[in-house]
Formats: sequence, structure tokens, C-alpha cells
Amino acid sequence: MRNGRLSEDLEEVIMAGHNLREIVSALRQYQRRGVTRQEIQLALEALRDQARDEAMEDRILEVMDIVSGFCSQENTVWDS
Repeated sequence: MRNGRLSEDLEEVIMAGHNLREIVSALRQYQRRGVTRQEIQLALEALRDQARDEAMEDRILEVMDIVSGFCSQENTVWDS
């Protein structure tokens, strides 16, 4: 998946106001399609650089924690 498109998709998921469970579900769908943790991290970093406000940046950071594995076991997407 092209990084630009991935960033757009992630922005849509994050800005749609979904709760973390729904975001984790979306991340798991990416993982099943073969998108790597690194690809997601790079896309989130690009998205963070464009964050419109502090609330959006906070949400992106929260998702970055999940992607990195710094989350509860129930929210883990990629194996360490």
C-alpha cells in the first residue's frame, strides 16, 4: 500500500471519532492485508506532522502506542 494512501486512510479512521476498539480493528485489517508495523508507523509519523490541532496529535500518538506494542495485550496488533 502506498504510504500516502495509507496516511489518508489512517487519517480518515482517526478523525472519524472511532473509539480505540474500532481503530484496533482497522489496524488488524491492515495487518491481515500484509501491511507491516513499520509502514503504519511511517504513515502515522507523516500524519502527525500534519496534525491540525493538539487533540488530533494526541489521538495519533495514542494509535502510535498501539502500533508500537505499548498497549494492553487485548489491543496488540503485531507480535513483538
